[in-house]
Amino acid sequence: MKVITINSREIKLNITKKPNKNTYFYFKKEGYIQINLSKYQTEKYAVNFIKQNATAFLKKYDKATITRIPDKSKYYLLGQELNIKSSDNVDKIIITETECIQPAISTDQLKSMMKRFEKQQLLDILNNLRLKYIDNGVVNISDIHIKTRYTTTRFGSCNARLRNINMSTHLIHYDIKYIEYVFLHEICHLKFQDHSVNFYNVLKKLCPNYKQLRKELKTIYR
Repeated sequence: MKVITINSREIKLNITKKPNKNTYFYFKKEGYIQINLSKYQTEKYAVNFIKQNATAFLKKYDKATITRIPDKSKYYLLGQELNIKSSDNVDKIIITETECIQPAISTDQLKSMMKRFEKQQLLDILNNLRLKYIDNGVVNISDIHIKTRYTTTRFGSCNARLRNINMSTHLIHYDIKYIEYVFLHEICHLKFQDHSVNFYNVLKKLCPNYKQLRKELKTIYR
């Protein structure tokens, strides 16, 4: 598998030589571009063609690979699609590689249990992010208070006076890179409470690819 960089992003390519007259590009949901290379063309040609048409290729790549959450018969945890299974033999939420196993209890009880589970999962991730960025050298986060809320209109919020960072619990369904982006966005509001140039300059120091992550998250968030 070959890896190339387009607009500061690493893209995986699986290049296969074929007896075709033309070269074909297929965007795989697994996170790579399958290239069936013409017998008349070289790998260098295919790579240059992708770079010359970077915007179009990245748009198709994102469309194929970004995890959306449309299927309510599935459960999504950190972007991973899991089958939902009810069991009389469990009394808590259990996550395996392929399944979300839930107790066979009433809908209201299960809803309450799931909220507690998701809240704790997100808080664990956010506390780890706090430790990761505690010495970031840009924003002081040593005394912040991290909270979660089931908000549907915003990813997160920051109360700079109280040093509170609030994060939408719905983010637990999405890839952890989006949780990290929102966390960094909100802690930057501790320093600048607006979306000024100064704010984005600080955010860029902590999250250089914030524009791409913001665009992706706005596309997939439901």
